[in-house]
Amino acid sequence: MASEEGDLQDEAYAQYVETSQNWLMQGRTRLLEALLHRHASPGRPMQILDIGAGAGQNIPTLARWGDVDVVEINPLGRESIQRYAEVRTLFDQPVPFELPRSYDVISALDVIEHLADDGEAVRWIAESLVPGGAFICTVPAYQWMFGPHDVALGHYRRYTAKGLTRLLSPALDVRTSGYFNTTLFPAAAAARLAWSSRKRPEEQSGQKQSSQLPKVADRIFRRVLSVEAGLIRRGVRLPLGWSVVAVAVRR
Repeated sequence: MASEEGDLQDEAYAQYVETSQNWLMQGRTRLLEALLHRHASPGRPMQILDIGAGAGQNIPTLARWGDVDVVEINPLGRESIQRYAEVRTLFDQPVPFELPRSYDVISALDVIEHLADDGEAVRWIAESLVPGGAFICTVPAYQWMFGPHDVALGHYRRYTAKGLTRLLSPALDVRTSGYFNTTLFPAAAAARLAWSSRKRPEEQSGQKQSSQLPKVADRIFRRVLSVEAGLIRRGVRLPLGWSVVAVAVRR
């Protein structure tokens, strides 16, 4: 029995790590890199905090910009993150909690939708930034898309660009907000709505839609998101998309 449980844990960990490297997660990493180039202070090492670091997929990118601390409460994620020598401190507490330092950049990619009080989280993030420090975040778009997938992932809500700006504005100065994953959005939204409509009531809280794709499709979708990240790096504001993205700074 112990061997069987160990095999299941190993399988879950392998799936967790594999998912962190797929087109969707790597697309977010390319977006993060683009936003760092556009909004972060060049020429000096920065203090960086990545909240909800997952399996550590963003760590190599962030480490090129400075010293990296991470927050991750999932034990599978922490197991993966511990393999990254670039990580200075791994925090395993849910936010908010007391931090030992302030940061030049805090990133939270698809994180604050998981928090019951997103306003409290934003205030904590603002207080944890140095003056002029940047908060980079993404969240899932459009409340009308909220469904079984969101419930399974523990989401409390989805956002619009205006809604995210309203959330951030009391504590931070929003420098840019818009959307990401635009090209694929119509097909992805149709697929999600069709998938959700097939879920029976007893399935509404237990299943999420997989983002894993065949290798050819993964490569194509990865390229699409890379192009979009390049446009955002040049200052293009995409009008709609699967994700809302914003960068805000501490006043």
